[in-house]
Amino acid sequence: MDDLINELNRRHQLTLSKFSPEFLFELCNYLDLLVLDSRAQKHIIQEQQNPNHPQNIYKQYQELYTKVYEPIRIQKVDPKQYFPKFYYLDDQNKESTNLGLLALFFSPGVIAVYQRNRYRNCLDDINPRMITLLTNEKIFAGNKISYELSFNADRGILSILGQPVNIIVRKRDTNEHKLLKYIFANLDRNEQGFDFQEIAEKGFNHLGYLLDPDSSKRYYSACEEIQQKVASGTKYQVPDFLDFHSGDRAWVRINPKYTNK
Repeated sequence: MDDLINELNRRHQLTLSKFSPEFLFELCNYLDLLVLDSRAQKHIIQEQQNPNHPQNIYKQYQELYTKVYEPIRIQKVDPKQYFPKFYYLDDQNKESTNLGLLALFFSPGVIAVYQRNRYRNCLDDINPRMITLLTNEKIFAGNKISYELSFNADRGILSILGQPVNIIVRKRDTNEHKLLKYIFANLDRNEQGFDFQEIAEKGFNHLGYLLDPDSSKRYYSACEEIQQKVASGTKYQVPDFLDFHSGDRAWVRINPKYTNK
């Protein structure tokens, strides 16, 4: 983990030291770590699933990915050709810029400074957050923390890290309550995951799951709600309580690191 943390910091500082097209080159090199390294990408996905965290950086990551990384790394646009649209400081390139309405009011130099500062601010938000997430993961792995996980199905209270999380507040048998009740009743099979169809039919008595094209949304929304309740209930010490996925095989499980298995 230390190698990734050190390299993120190194590329962060290197990117901030650059101007003109070199800034984009180095920014893409930094984003390579977030996109291609599974240890970093895991945390990006968790940020996407936990949008209410006060330091969430998914929005900043998405902006850099779509506006910089995707055109240069995926569409293979030459940064020296892409750069004038947003950054070029050289007056000789004014005629080749494509600045839209902004060009009616601001010079390419002003827009260059604005865009670079905006992307730099995104990067300055992303790097410390990633370092914190990776460092915490390293500490947790080293200490082998016991999460003291349990679920009182009758009261609808999940206990983790000694902290109670109310899954149901006003009424019983919410989707979140039913979903967790089914998972904890079958916790010995947690690691392989539970298909939404299985949970629907056996936990919800929803026998028409396959007939309704929107069925998976009901269970995906319940997963999102549980994720947010656990994250906020533990003051974001547990931001990734559930692993869950949509698609052809929509499924969910408790993140195995919290079951101490």
